[in-house]
This record gives sequence, structure tokens and C-alpha cells, in this order.
Amino acid sequence: MEREMQVSQRVKTSTLEELNLAGEENEQKTMLIAKDMPPNNKTELVNLLRQNRDVCAWSFEDMKGLDPTFCQHQIHLNKEAKLVQQRRYHLNPNYAVRVKKEIDKLLRFRLIRPVKKLLGLVQ
Repeated sequence: MEREMQVSQRVKTSTLEELNLAGEENEQKTMLIAKDMPPNNKTELVNLLRQNRDVCAWSFEDMKGLDPTFCQHQIHLNKEAKLVQQRRYHLNPNYAVRVKKEIDKLLRFRLIRPVKKLLGLVQ
């Protein structure tokens, strides 16, 4: 346990360097690794990451076929809590376009889904 805490503290305080794992120059497949890692460990890690870069999802497009039951986040609400209605918050139109694009992308790749009912309160 003490060893794990020492390693955790060392990683938090170390500076990170960006490593491009792409096979071609025009690709961007970057990962952050600790700068102060011992050279022999760094070489082994870089070789391992480069050999297995095909198993990483570098974009949403790489995650096709990801089963949503593999990992899901749910927010459990207290059914007895009183609902609070607030005024609608308006976004800056330029920012709203970017938010809509991101939401559409998440919907398209089925990483999020619309909620039809909230605790049976919305019909």
C-alpha cells in the first residue's frame, strides 16, 4: 500500500511529455507519459504502446460497435425530491452551434441517448 502511494505521488509531481504513436507523420495519435521515467522503462513502454496502438480508440469513429452495456453511467435521483423549474439558459449562438455538433456526434455514435421519461413524471 505504501509503495502504491509513493508511485502515485511521483507520477502526480512529474512533468509529462507528449508521445506520438502514429505510424505515419500526418497522423496524430498522442499519449502523455512521464518525462522522468527511467530510460529503460521508457523504451519498453514506448515499444509496447507502438506495438499495440491499434487497440486504442483515438476518436469516436474508432469505437464503432462498442456495447453500451460494457460501461454506462447512470444518475440515480431521489424520487421524493421536489422538482425545481428554472428559466431556460440561452447560450451564445456561436457556442451553441459547437455544443449542438458535439451532442449530435455523441448521439450518432450512441454514446448518449435521449431521455424520454424522468422518474415517470414526464409523459
